[in-house]
Amino acid sequence: MRALLAFAIAAAPTLAMSTDLSVGQTLACTSKNSAKQLYAVVGKIDAIGSHTSVSITLRNLAPGAVPPLIDHLPVDLTALTASCTPTAKSQLPLGEHFEEGYARWRSAVDAHQAGAFTVTVDEIDEMIRTQIYSAQHRGTGS
Repeated sequence: MRALLAFAIAAAPTLAMSTDLSVGQTLACTSKNSAKQLYAVVGKIDAIGSHTSVSITLRNLAPGAVPPLIDHLPVDLTALTASCTPTAKSQLPLGEHFEEGYARWRSAVDAHQAGAFTVTVDEIDEMIRTQIYSAQHRGTGS
C-alpha cells in the first residue's frame, strides 16, 4: 500500500510556468469536506519538458484521517496553485518515504511512463481514499 501511495502518478501535462513556491514550503489546501485539514509540503520542483511538476507530501491533520500522510505526490503546478495557498502555519516535514517515492516517480518520468496529477489536491486525496477503502473492504461484503 505504501508503495502505491509513494508512487502515485497520472498523466496529462500542462504548460510550464514560473513559480514562487520554494522547497520546504507548507501550503494550505482547500477541500469540499470541511472536516479535512489538508496541507501540502513542497519537496521538489521539476521542469519536465514544457511542464512544471511539484512533488509534495500531503498531510491531512484532521483527527482520524485516512490516510493522514501521503509521502510523495507529483502535482502539476497549475493544479497545485489552484487548490493550495501559502500558509503562515509552521513548516511541516516531508514524509519519511518522500525521497524513495520521488526517485521511483522520476525514474518513470525519465522513461516517459509517468506524469503529474492535473486535478485539485482535494480530488487526489479523494481518489486515494477511495482506493484505500476499496482495498480494505474487498471481499468483505461491505
